[in-house]
Amino acid sequence: MAEALLTIMLENLNSLIQKEFGLLWGVNKEMERLSSILSTIHDVLEDAEEKQLRNREIKNWLQKLKDVSGELDDILDECSMEASLLEHKMQRFQKVKASFLSFLNPKNIWFRFQVAKKMKDVSERLDDIAKERENFHLRVVVEDQRHVQVRNKRETGSIVHEQYVYGREEDKDKIVEFLVESNSSNSKESLSTYHIVGMGGIGKTTLAKLVYNDPRVVKHFDMKIWVCVSEDFDVWRLIKAIIESASGNACEALDMDPLQKRLQNMLEGKKFLLVLDDVWNEDQDKWEGLRNVLACGLNGSSIVVTTRHEKVASIMRATQMHHLSNLSEDECWLLFSQRAFGNESEKRPSLVKIGKEIVKKCKGNPLAAKSLGSLMYSKSEEKQWLLVMESELWNLPQDGTSILPALRLSYFQLTAQLRRCFAFCAIFPKDFQIEKETLVHLWMANDLISPRGNIEVEEMGNEICNELYLRSFFQDADRDGLGNVKSFKMHDLVHDLAQCIMKDECTVTKSDLPDIFSTFYNGKSLRTLLLMQMSSSMAQAKLPHRLHFPSLRAFDIKDSFILKLKSLSTLISNSKHLRYLNFSRTNIRILPESICLLVNLQTLDVSECYNLEKLPKHMSRMRSLRHLYIEGCRSLNHMPPNIGKLSCLRSLSRFIVDRRRGCDIDELESLLNLGGSLRIEHLEKVKSPMKAKKANLVGKTNLQRLHLHWYYNLMK
Repeated sequence: MAEALLTIMLENLNSLIQKEFGLLWGVNKEMERLSSILSTIHDVLEDAEEKQLRNREIKNWLQKLKDVSGELDDILDECSMEASLLEHKMQRFQKVKASFLSFLNPKNIWFRFQVAKKMKDVSERLDDIAKERENFHLRVVVEDQRHVQVRNKRETGSIVHEQYVYGREEDKDKIVEFLVESNSSNSKESLSTYHIVGMGGIGKTTLAKLVYNDPRVVKHFDMKIWVCVSEDFDVWRLIKAIIESASGNACEALDMDPLQKRLQNMLEGKKFLLVLDDVWNEDQDKWEGLRNVLACGLNGSSIVVTTRHEKVASIMRATQMHHLSNLSEDECWLLFSQRAFGNESEKRPSLVKIGKEIVKKCKGNPLAAKSLGSLMYSKSEEKQWLLVMESELWNLPQDGTSILPALRLSYFQLTAQLRRCFAFCAIFPKDFQIEKETLVHLWMANDLISPRGNIEVEEMGNEICNELYLRSFFQDADRDGLGNVKSFKMHDLVHDLAQCIMKDECTVTKSDLPDIFSTFYNGKSLRTLLLMQMSSSMAQAKLPHRLHFPSLRAFDIKDSFILKLKSLSTLISNSKHLRYLNFSRTNIRILPESICLLVNLQTLDVSECYNLEKLPKHMSRMRSLRHLYIEGCRSLNHMPPNIGKLSCLRSLSRFIVDRRRGCDIDELESLLNLGGSLRIEHLEKVKSPMKAKKANLVGKTNLQRLHLHWYYNLMK
């Protein structure tokens, strides 16, 4: 990740130099010196990031580099904000006059002094770090600058395609027979549990999906439910998730008693199959608490559990246990070959020979075979295949699994941009369904992606998601009606890899809110804070009044938190670098005017804030805003004026026409690049046909859905 951060900073620094920011503010020499030092360090970083796995000194060196780089990134961001403000002034006044006034402003003189001082300090520290690298014999690596190539071949969704699953037919039939025949005829209790046990990456979830979608199972059970459990066996959360899976609708955060009754009403009198995927719980009381709620279906109802640990099956008093073994070498080769060659393996005999040696190193693990097959797909030269086969990464400690060397190899074969985007995903909990659009916006907020030529930054993010999906870093894709990927998951072991890469930079914690904020209070280097997967105790917790995260880029506190205006105002005033804010599904009534001071804010999500009455009056000043989500805000009945000045907007989920100045439909005229879904309300208030024509809806070719609404008073 150090390489990724330095790449971004070099781009930002050189951009400021090209805009002559340093000359205007008297820090040009400091900037040019920083650029030279960063370039020197950057050249050896790819080699350093790979060697840190075997050399603790290099690992410590990289950590020092990351710490200083974070400080420099904040300095450059402040410079960019000042440059943006100066550019805005120059548009209003003559260039010379604006420059002269800016130069004499006491506030700007103080800013120049502070920036020069900070840059000098950082330069000296980076210079020392650059000299240290010579002790480690790091080689200069010429990075491959090829563009990300998006392939449309062999994409898979969340449904398992049986032609791509090998060696599991017998396992599937055995489990289906138990569920449909043996269990139904011989059951002495209403609820049986069947456990699939095996090491990580062995295919437990894939096998469970094959069983879940088998026609015999579909016909036999009245109701099928699938829930990912992972390490957090919170009974309240699981009951809520089971209700949502069974009904297909979101479930509000009820207390435990009404939640239990709702689930029992759904299951009573039905023969159901419940899959609990990836269970780690070894607390028998928690399991009994859940089982007692579930023991209300007809005889023959079953729970299928996937777990890595036999002790879990013992705690849950498994009716039947199925140990899943490794694939044979031939089965593993079929899986690898399908990913690496498609149907053209016979045309590449020299690569087939090397490929079979690589497959031996997978030791029968299907995830390893799939990951390496995806990696080798884009490599056509024999020497590239030999490098993978002979890599030193195979000899690193394996933490009890054969998959990690394969995943590390796949990771280090990614471009720097793909590596930094993948590693960021460590911030999500295991088994979390990651919304693609949200992930892209978070990448943007952290400067992990940037536009390329005529390709917008959001499209770059979309391409990166597709590439990571095709390389098996993402899986279980969920698609919309147009076939576009909406969300996906990461396999547990892939998630482990991301956390291994980010372990000094990313923390996933399970605590009540006061504990979380006492941990991160005055979190000087905290850049992204997501609060999610609440337990019942967190559902009604209060956000502290004092929040101070000076480097924060993204803040997400969606769902049932009690969000106070005072705490929100302090967050904004103390986090001037913010680019992403998500307050969706909170009870906030008013957004403070201070939010308009966030000149870098790109995404603001207040969707389904049912109590939100108004948006800030001066939102038109937020010139960097690209995505504004306000759907489901039932109490919001007008827009802030002059929304058309937000020319960067790419998403505007809702527009409310009003007869007040700056609120008519012609405000949409300059919003040329709107995409996604747009709902226009109160069209009966449009002042004239000319105003409607000026909105130029027909010219907004990126829009996928357009909803037009008129409201009439039926009493007249």
